[in-house]
Order: sequence, then C-alpha cells, then structure tokens
Amino acid sequence: MAERRKDNKGRVLRTGESQRKDLLYQFRYTDGSGKRRTVYANNLPELREKERKVEIRKKEGVDFSAGNVTVLELATRYIELKQNIRVQTLCGYRSTITALKNSKLGYMHICDVKQSDVKSWYVELRKSGKSYSTVAGYKTVLMPAFKMAYDEYAVSRNPFDFPLKAVIKNDSEKRSALTKEQQMMWLEFIHNDSCYKKHYDEFVVLLETGLRISELCGLIFEEVNIQCKCNSQKDEKE
Repeated sequence: MAERRKDNKGRVLRTGESQRKDLLYQFRYTDGSGKRRTVYANNLPELREKERKVEIRKKEGVDFSAGNVTVLELATRYIELKQNIRVQTLCGYRSTITALKNSKLGYMHICDVKQSDVKSWYVELRKSGKSYSTVAGYKTVLMPAFKMAYDEYAVSRNPFDFPLKAVIKNDSEKRSALTKEQQMMWLEFIHNDSCYKKHYDEFVVLLETGLRISELCGLIFEEVNIQCKCNSQKDEKE
C-alpha cells in the first residue's frame, strides 16, 4: 500500500491535498466543466475550509470557476440572489444588465477579465454619453458580483476593485437643499396651479418626510405613527 502524503508537521493529507516546497498548501479538484482547478491556503485548516466551500458549490450546482461563465451570467446570478430590493434599485440592476448585453465585456469569461478591460469599458460608456453617476451605478453591481466569484475561487482578483475616479472624471453636480423661502414658493405654486394642486398634500408629505415617490406610493396606514410624532413635538416644547 502506498504511503499517505503528509505535510511538514507530519499530518496526513487527504486526496487532492499537497504542500509545496514554499510550505503553501494546495488542493486540486475537477470543476463542473471537467477542468482541473487549484485553491491555495497558508495553513491546513484554511485549506480544508476552502475545500468545504468547493464541495458545497458543487452540490448546489453553482460553479463559477467553470471557464464558460460570462460577466453577464455572473451579474445575473448575483442579482437573482438579492431579496427585498427597492423598485429604484431594481431599475438600476436592469440598467446594468442592459449595458452588459450591449458591450463586449458582458460576454467575456470572468476568468479572462483584466482591470484594463474594465477601464476601457468605463471610458467607452462615458464617450457614449453615460453620466459618471450611471457608470458608478454599474460598478456597485459588478464589484460585489466579482467579489462573490472571488470568494468562490473563480477569479484570482477582482478587476473592478479600483477607484472609478482614477479612470473617468467625476463631473456630477452636488445637489443642494431648497431654502425655506424656496420651499414656500414651490408649495405656493403647487397650491395655485390648476394641474398640480390636486396633489398638494402628497407634495407636502414628500417635502416634509424625505420619502421617495415609490416609498410614498407603497406607504400603508399601519406604517404611519402620528401619535409618536406628536409626542416628540410635545417633548420638544416642554
């Protein structure tokens, strides 16, 4: 019977495990596409934790390490795992998917994407007329999506992990709040306008609470605590 492989501390290594000459541990396995893959660790417990995650991923059928997974597929998978997201956030996700469908980057294999590819895509988006905030919105989806792939050992680094302003200029205008005088002028216009005056109450609620329109539309009576507000005002007067 062949002698079992051991590490430098005399511990018996499992099938697929080995320790290199530089003392780094590694585990080799075959992914869902039949390709040989390797994960590395500085110590044996860390390596076996990575092995455990590999096995879980195999059982769940989630194997991003297969070379045929595209950026578009990765982003779609990431979005599908998000729950209880706001309507506005969902619109941003859909916009990102559309942008990927219309770009070469979206159809690249995730293991082939380099930081230079991402930078070129950003520049291309700006030249096509996309605003800095829109491009930043795409980044907020793709950076965590690649982080997910990195955590599953599908990529060796996250190509989106760099400051956006290092590539394109942030020319977004800083928003300023309305002054009290401007607020009163705006409300007076709403109140006297033949078209908008029927929505005067809704505008007042939006202005005084800071709610988004989608949040106001989804607001139900049970979520409103007028008594609590009244009590806080009473306390302030006292």
